[in-house]
Amino acid sequence: LGESNEQKKILRVQLSKKVGEVIQSAFRLMGIQVPERM
Repeated sequence: LGESNEQKKILRVQLSKKVGEVIQSAFRLMGIQVPERM
């Protein structure tokens, strides 16, 4: 990641992980299988 501010970089990585978890949870609720990684 090209971010010079370490705090912003950490925030973006954590946000990406949480968004992925929410998307995976939503797909599971709809009965759609998703891979761990794409």
